[in-house]
Amino acid sequence: MTLEDLRKRFKYRKDDTNKWKVMDAEKGPLYGDCEDFAVTALWILSDRSWTKFWWKVTTLQAVVWKTTVNGEGHIMLWVKGKGWIDNIYPYWSPTPRHKKVFPYIVPMLAAVIAAGKV
Repeated sequence: MTLEDLRKRFKYRKDDTNKWKVMDAEKGPLYGDCEDFAVTALWILSDRSWTKFWWKVTTLQAVVWKTTVNGEGHIMLWVKGKGWIDNIYPYWSPTPRHKKVFPYIVPMLAAVIAAGKV
């Protein structure tokens, strides 16, 4: 799967359980919310490797950010050398399009991903 494939196949679906998951189906629509889009984009950029995924996060080459859109919580991905991306604006931007609140540092990101049983 490529980032372009994610852009085309992603279908927003609100997740009341707030479990974060990597969407990795080979065919059909990819249903998820902003968190799922962000971690899936990072998974793709990491060549679908957990080692590369966590290396990018640990070395701050990629950061998942809590942001706000119209006062509501939202998640964006920042990647060094690429910029910002999310499910609302699925193309790279040099600046965040939403107000940054806080970054998910490694232990926080690991906890929310583990809770989703990626």
